[in-house]
Amino acid sequence: MTRLRARLGDAAVNLDVESGKKKRVVVSDAAPLIQLSLTHHLHLLPMLYDVTIPDGVFQETQHYRDLPDAIEIAKAAGTWLVVKPVKETSRLSKLMSQKLGKGETEAMLLCEELHADSLLTSDRYAASQAEKLGLRTMTLETVIRDSYDARIIGAPEAVRLLDDLVGQNILNTSYLRRLQREAREWP
Repeated sequence: MTRLRARLGDAAVNLDVESGKKKRVVVSDAAPLIQLSLTHHLHLLPMLYDVTIPDGVFQETQHYRDLPDAIEIAKAAGTWLVVKPVKETSRLSKLMSQKLGKGETEAMLLCEELHADSLLTSDRYAASQAEKLGLRTMTLETVIRDSYDARIIGAPEAVRLLDDLVGQNILNTSYLRRLQREAREWP
């Protein structure tokens, strides 16, 4: 598949030359990267999206550099995962005072700067704050649905991935449990 990358101001656009479809630009928070890495599904992201993270998110993923998920994310940062500094940091303190972490806050600001299509987050509160800023958000549910719709994974793999994510006991799993039941019915 041939891809063409163009710059429109600060917004990056990836096009699949054969289909002419735009590849969505996504800024991610740390948790979805870690969760997908722990389930051995981090590779789904570059197949679907142009993914960028701010420096603060990368640092969060590297707290325990010797763990397999941190190693996998560091390798991705050397290939398809773009790590960028946030240019406009004047609002960082104000947003962090709203009970947001540095990585979440930087991800929101970078999402604005890049005019990204969506912010990928697993944190409901962070998503609600991002939406107040006018940002579109997405969760791992979107990644799994998009992967299935693009025929990157089949229903059995989607169910296994959901089982693993629910089993991590890291996230609020109500939406994943709902999707898990639904995915069991996918063809």
